[in-house]
Formats: sequence, C-alpha cells, structure tokens
Amino acid sequence: MSVSRVVPFFFFAAVLTPGIARSQSRLEARLSNFRHCLDGFSECDHQLLDHGQQAAVRVAAAERNFRECFEGFSDCNEAALTSDQRLTVSRVVRARNLQNCAEGIGECRQALLTPSERNQVAQAAHVRNWVGCLGGVAECDRTQLTAEERKQADAAAYGANLDNCLEGTGECDSSRLSAQEKRQVQRAAFDRSLDDCLNDSESCNVERLMQAGGGNTATVAASRTVPKVSDR
Repeated sequence: MSVSRVVPFFFFAAVLTPGIARSQSRLEARLSNFRHCLDGFSECDHQLLDHGQQAAVRVAAAERNFRECFEGFSDCNEAALTSDQRLTVSRVVRARNLQNCAEGIGECRQALLTPSERNQVAQAAHVRNWVGCLGGVAECDRTQLTAEERKQADAAAYGANLDNCLEGTGECDSSRLSAQEKRQVQRAAFDRSLDDCLNDSESCNVERLMQAGGGNTATVAASRTVPKVSDR
C-alpha cells in the first residue's frame, strides 16, 4: 500500500471518530431517558422522545397507575382508569376492606359494607372478643358477652389461675382457690422444692422446702440424704 493511500485513511478516521462517539453518546442518552420515562422517574424528558416512545410511555404509565389503584396505594389516579379497570379496582377495594373489617386490622370503612357484610363483621368482632376473654387478654370486653359466654370466660380464667398456682408460674391468686385446691398447690410447691434439693439444684431452698412441707423437718432432712440415682 502506498503512502498516498494511507495518509487519507488516517485523516478521515481522525475526523470521523469524534463525530461517531458524540452520536453514540447522544443515542445512549436518549435510550437512558426512554427507560426513565417508562419507569415514571422524574429524570424523564418527554421532549427527547419520538412518537413511538411517547406511545410506549403512555401505555406504561396507564399500567403503572392501574397497579397503584389495584394495590390501594395513594398514588392511584382513578380518573385515568378505564371503565373496566375502575370496576375491577372497585371490587378489589371492597373485598380488601371487608377482610380488614372482619379481621379487625387495618383500615375498615363501614360505608363500603353492605347490610349483610356489616352483620358478618359484627359477628366476627363478637367472636374475636369472646376468644380474647377466654384467653384472658386485656382487650376482653365482658359487656359484649352473653351470660353463657361470661360463664365460660370465668371458668377459663379460674382454670388458668389454678394452673399458674400449681405450676408456680405467672400470676397466682390463691384467694380464688378452694381449701382442697390450696392443699394441692402447697403439695405441688413442696414436690418442686424437693426435686430441686434432691438434684442439688441451685434453686434448692431448704427454708422454702420446710414451709412447703408444713415444717416437717424429717422429710426435709431425708431429702438432703437420699442419694441421687447416679451416685448409687
């Protein structure tokens, strides 16, 4: 290849390369802007879009708005929905509201409920309160219970208190116990203390054991001398 042919080649390459780079940079910028517009980002410059891109951006914005409305987000623009979309969103909103009301969580808009749904919600609230009363939770409203439900709630609370006393856990109101139940609680406390001492547990308290055993020092002394199974 002659020198006369090589020189023009490098000359034109040097002249064209910066132009190609600028053109490629502008193309990448337009594509980046197009993506921003499709995603609804604030960086979108609609003036840089061609007609095809503008149409695609409008479709993406409509689909995004429909999702916002469908999920109940505050960015929803109901005016931009089609009639079919408004019908779908209305059904979803009512179903979600009914679930919130029935479960007693989230926002409950009574105005969206039908008379039948209000009855369902009221019944669900009653059952939820009754279960709370049976479980002894603070949210229990006894005024909402029937006479039979109050009896059941009282029986559940009595049983829970007795269990606490027998197991030595939680709150124990011994004043609610019968004489026989108090003896059972005392025996259970003695057995727990005896086990602690027999097993050389750090929880062993001889004084408490004597109190639980009614001051029976012979029993307490025996508990300190009985060898453990592992020592035999």
